[in-house]
Amino acid sequence: MEQHTINNEEREALADEAACIFRVHEGLRHANEKAYTPKLVSIGPYHHGQPKLLAMQKRKERYLELLLQRNNNQSKDDYLDSMNKLEERARKYYADSFDHLDSHQFVKMMLYDASFVIEFLLGMFEFRVVEDKHQQSHVGDEVKVSWKRIQICNDLMLLENQLPFFVISEFYDMSYGMIVTQNPNQIHHDPTSTPTLTRLAMLPILEKLPGGIDFSKIDFENTSVSESKHFLALVHNVCLPSCSRDELNDHQNKNQRTCFNMPCVIELKDAGVKFEAREEHNQSMFDIHFEHGHFKIPKFKVSDST
Repeated sequence: MEQHTINNEEREALADEAACIFRVHEGLRHANEKAYTPKLVSIGPYHHGQPKLLAMQKRKERYLELLLQRNNNQSKDDYLDSMNKLEERARKYYADSFDHLDSHQFVKMMLYDASFVIEFLLGMFEFRVVEDKHQQSHVGDEVKVSWKRIQICNDLMLLENQLPFFVISEFYDMSYGMIVTQNPNQIHHDPTSTPTLTRLAMLPILEKLPGGIDFSKIDFENTSVSESKHFLALVHNVCLPSCSRDELNDHQNKNQRTCFNMPCVIELKDAGVKFEAREEHNQSMFDIHFEHGHFKIPKFKVSDST
């Protein structure tokens, strides 16, 4: 395997890299441990090797094979070499050091997990847009069986179950060299188009969030969306109301943080505040407005998959 030497510029960039993937606080975990633990698939080092998740670990080998089939010019060793160059930066994304994983183990884990995420997302895309089920060559049971698909989407949104997005992007670019579409509507209507990775990553969000998301209202060029550090950060940045996203960018630019205590519903009602359900189509479930003493909150359905 090719060894990569870090130059001075890369070292300066790594020094500025802040950890953004953490363990859940023990107080939260103690209240409901199951809510923060993956049930079908481990992604990243926090739950890697857990016995109850080993069955899906075997499936990751098949997903890597599918990934390699997309680019016959690249071998498994080529992908391992690419991940080897990214290892030091990737480790800095995690708050824990994971010294028990040596370089080979960490690099292999990241490749297998990134392959699974990419092929699962592409399987969801194919499942949605290809009407002829016989042509769904890359759609496995993890996508076709609804309870598995829903549970994997849940697992991908857990804080402790994240990969750095730049790692997934690296392998997606290596494997999927086709022209990607810049039209968000094509993800639903044109089976021949290939979505960008950011748009592809929206599919589990669409699967999970109530009320739907209007792609035409998402600014994929916004740095908070296009430069999301990991999948859960993308979920957060996409679901922010537009006004809040602008305010967040302003605060980040000024290096400011605003904190305040929100009164509870009973206190607001006692103060004369009225609550009103909004039913506009394709609105974000987080588009909450307060106008003239009225809290206007989007109406949405809650199901088992929400």
